[in-house]
Amino acid sequence: MQYKQRYGILELTTALFLFDCCAAQRCPAEPQPARSARIVRRGYIIYLMTIGHVYQLIDRQGYLGQEVLNVYWYQAVLGADHTSADVIEAFTNDILPKLVDCQTSQIAHFQVDCVNYANPEDYTVGALSYSGTKSATVSTSMPSYIALAFRLNRDIPGHRSGQKRIAGILDTEVDGNDYTGSLTPLQLFAVALGNTIEGSYGEYALFVPKRPVTLGTNPTGYICSSVTFQGLTSQVSRRPVT
Repeated sequence: MQYKQRYGILELTTALFLFDCCAAQRCPAEPQPARSARIVRRGYIIYLMTIGHVYQLIDRQGYLGQEVLNVYWYQAVLGADHTSADVIEAFTNDILPKLVDCQTSQIAHFQVDCVNYANPEDYTVGALSYSGTKSATVSTSMPSYIALAFRLNRDIPGHRSGQKRIAGILDTEVDGNDYTGSLTPLQLFAVALGNTIEGSYGEYALFVPKRPVTLGTNPTGYICSSVTFQGLTSQVSRRPVT
């Protein structure tokens, strides 16, 4: 911990801003930091900020009679008063409109779950009503286990790159092992996914956690540097059980 005359800063996963009450009274014009909570302890006011906290967000989709999941991780990087609800707001506004432009009308995003992994009490479930924008029928849609592959690129040697597999492809967009549809919506989605997303109270960066993760403990890992479309892939867990 570094302690100075008027305040000290302890930076772990949570930043603690310690203000000497007496000094604060002597210097009322000195601005206070943005904060999400205040605790008075031993003559100091402790401001708790959730910079660095990691959130797990699960996007639940219905497709061809099957539930399809995509799991995203976000780390709070700017602002204050971060909550799981704010992460959902940011994801819904900044990511979903770009994502559905990559998918057929047979896919419907119906629910999103988000939890602060370090503080499981901060948990939000939100209803969604988003569908893919590419007109399709069941017979013109590829199976759920055929997916668009996006790589979450690393900047740090020794870490694995992340992956996202997106279902909801038109059969006319597939020729053998190749994706032949327009790359424009996929590239726009990749750019949006690689950028920070912004809620009402903070900004969040796409995060790749190091496994295993434990609920109640902030995951370690790295912030994704960019996202790249790689082509077609498959998701074994989505294959029908026969």
